[in-house]
Amino acid sequence: MPEVHVRYLKYPDRLHWHFTMRRLGEDDHGVWLGGTPGTTLRRGSEDPVEARVPFLVLVPRDRWWTISWTLHDGGTDMYVDINTPPAWHGDKVEMIDLDLDVIRRHGADAEVVDEDEFIDHSRTLGYPPALIAAARTTTAEVVLAAEAGTEPFGTAHLPWSQRLSR
Repeated sequence: MPEVHVRYLKYPDRLHWHFTMRRLGEDDHGVWLGGTPGTTLRRGSEDPVEARVPFLVLVPRDRWWTISWTLHDGGTDMYVDINTPPAWHGDKVEMIDLDLDVIRRHGADAEVVDEDEFIDHSRTLGYPPALIAAARTTTAEVVLAAEAGTEPFGTAHLPWSQRLSR
């Protein structure tokens, strides 16, 4: 399977998390990427860490979020990064992480995390008002969709997790 280089930036263009995943395929929700145990993850120029369990990332078209599922993990069911719409450059996809995240743990409601970081970075990094508005609107929409299980926030990832395990 072809590889995709994933790069999350911090506003406006500072390298944040970056890693390489396998492109599993594409459907109406976007491009599905898979990582296996041992996948190297790196934040900025910090020392790399290795994934302990398999994980999936959905990169949608024209949405202000990406979704990650950590498979075989008893804690977090789903982790949604609020970010600028992903931009593809060949086998590389980039987006700007906007700090806000929506997580859903097994058996729990969706919750917003890193609100304090978003407020701080909005001020110190000078997020434009339109960026702030888009991030807030998207976060509210994602919480509602995640709690309702609206796809792709429901079970759409399950066939892709099976494909990853092959």
